[in-house]
Amino acid sequence: MKKICLLFLAGAALFLTGCASSKIEPASLDKMAVITIGGNSHLPWYEKVNGKETSAVQGVLSKAIDNIKNSDDPEIRESFNRLDYAEESLIRTFEEILGIGFVDKEEVLKNKNYRTMSEGLLSVMNTTITADGYKDLRSPDKYHMRKMSSELGANSFIVLNFEFFKKKTKGSVLNGTGAPFIKMKVKLYNSEGKEIKYKTYYAEGTESIPVAGKRYDKEKLVSLYPDVIDQLMAKAALDLVSE
Repeated sequence: MKKICLLFLAGAALFLTGCASSKIEPASLDKMAVITIGGNSHLPWYEKVNGKETSAVQGVLSKAIDNIKNSDDPEIRESFNRLDYAEESLIRTFEEILGIGFVDKEEVLKNKNYRTMSEGLLSVMNTTITADGYKDLRSPDKYHMRKMSSELGANSFIVLNFEFFKKKTKGSVLNGTGAPFIKMKVKLYNSEGKEIKYKTYYAEGTESIPVAGKRYDKEKLVSLYPDVIDQLMAKAALDLVSE
């Protein structure tokens, strides 16, 4: 039943874009190791003006993790939970739709090659946060992935980068309705550390909330994101099956 629901969610999602890639056999990805799951810590309104999208990435001198975790704003406070849920959804959905397993998370995180990989100098200049325990490795090092493949038995690696938004569905951001809107970039690498897929997926929530005078129920809004994350994961998995 859960698998049927995931298929339905994928069909309900609005659209996807990305670069074409050669066919990937899902079985070749088993076992998969998660390198990072990262995203923004706030929920800006999504807009597209003259073909240019709003960016959810904020440039600051510090991630201010403690401030994010202790924020009174539900949209910010729940940001880590969104990414932790994305990790759970990824593993569950890929196992159910693609039939592949994952390298144990703790084995990945404690691996010396994973710990050695650099997050890059620019990582301290933005508010990107990650699911629990992961480093911010949006462009992982090929050499260390090859070593990890040998040591952990990983046949593939995945990097997920999210941009979480809210999007007006009627009226304006002042008075109208809004819904969750998420952009997810997926990078897949083989056991040699070679990038074999890079694609961007989008999904919008099927349920909207009322906005009046820029005010809305933030607790209700944040509760709607898990279903949209499930849509994205199902899309990504089914995309691999249909290639």
